[in-house]
Amino acid sequence: MRTPFLFKAILAILLFSPVAADAQIAPTASHEHIDLGKKVCKDSQFPQKERGKTGEGWVSFRTKLQEDGKLTDFKVIANAGNKVFVETALKNFSKCAFIPPVDENGKKIFIENIYFNYVFLQPDLQKNKEVNGKLEAIRQLVKEGKIEEANSSLEAVEQDANRFVDLIDIALLHATLMKSKGRDDIALRYLQMVPVLDEPIESDPNAAKVLSRRLDLELKMGLLASAEVTSSRLAKAKPLPENATLLAELEKLRQLGASGQPLAIAGRVPAECRPMICDPAIPSWEYVPVHRTISLADAKGRLDQVILRCTRRTVTIPATTGNTWTLPAKLGQCAVEVTGEPGATFTLIDETLPG
Repeated sequence: MRTPFLFKAILAILLFSPVAADAQIAPTASHEHIDLGKKVCKDSQFPQKERGKTGEGWVSFRTKLQEDGKLTDFKVIANAGNKVFVETALKNFSKCAFIPPVDENGKKIFIENIYFNYVFLQPDLQKNKEVNGKLEAIRQLVKEGKIEEANSSLEAVEQDANRFVDLIDIALLHATLMKSKGRDDIALRYLQMVPVLDEPIESDPNAAKVLSRRLDLELKMGLLASAEVTSSRLAKAKPLPENATLLAELEKLRQLGASGQPLAIAGRVPAECRPMICDPAIPSWEYVPVHRTISLADAKGRLDQVILRCTRRTVTIPATTGNTWTLPAKLGQCAVEVTGEPGATFTLIDETLPG
């Protein structure tokens, strides 16, 4: 079984005091962080005239690291908060380079499919009592089982929220509502897209809660590689009583992954994409394989493409059942993305073939 762990680094960027941005880097949305070295940026500032009306939020995007250490080919995959953050995050990171560039055995290398969470924070931003009151009312609706009413109220309050903590609460409530509807896959997507800052992860009350819920769903869905990474981060957060049970379940899943048996993973192209979690124009399902051979089976609904998003290359092939694809080691770390008709379902077989 290949390991999903990679090098780890945390980047912090001061845009315009006291507005700050933290960036986290990983080769896929589910992988551990990659160490890209020292970051040098030119004039990375957030316009002061925008501060009063933008609040806080985050942008998640995918990019490529060129051999000279510069970032190119930015693609926004999710965002929360004011839309100006998207333009600002891309503008600032387009001025950045990593010095010295990443090298392997003394040779500079090109890396594809690096993911950033760019978080905008304003320490002096005032608490929004109206939003907090509405969120508490939604929590009460959830307790009473009024799921549809809670969902409608949540979508309305999301338009008014502009604080990082409120946006996180909204994402967590979306996850709760999706889970109550039997949509564990969408609930997990909300939890995976919530930025969990590593500093100070041990004192962040949200970190342990988010990571614990995330790990629980990853284990239920059999997502071993993703669960390994989540558990490694959860180990650094404030301990929770339920962690022992989760870690015991993870050990069982590890044993299954190491047994050589094929892993059958239920896949579904999301029909519930919203900007906070995925692009509604191009919905896709993602999976980080444990082994290096994959295939699709039991497709219901139209599937379009299988995209192998690896650190050395991106490969796009037609999404057909009955075919087997082996991921060469030269592609680096990989995630599998499947696109198609929203709501289409299938089974992904993750295995190691004999020989």
